[in-house]
Amino acid sequence: MPSISTAEQHGHGEVFRQLDQLNDTMRQAAALGADMMRLTADGLASGKLYPTEKKTEEGPR
Repeated sequence: MPSISTAEQHGHGEVFRQLDQLNDTMRQAAALGADMMRLTADGLASGKLYPTEKKTEEGPR
C-alpha cells in the first residue's frame, strides 16, 4: 500500500467528504422525485388533478 503525506491524506479526506455529501444530495433528490411522481399519480387518480392539452406550435410548411 502506498504511503502518502499527511497533507495528501487531508486532501483525500476532503474529497471523500464531498463525495459522501453528493451521495446524500442525490438520494434526497431521488426521494423527492419519487414523492412528486406518487403525489401526481394520486392527484390524477383521485380527480384532484387534471391533465391539460399539450399545445403544439406548427410553423409554416
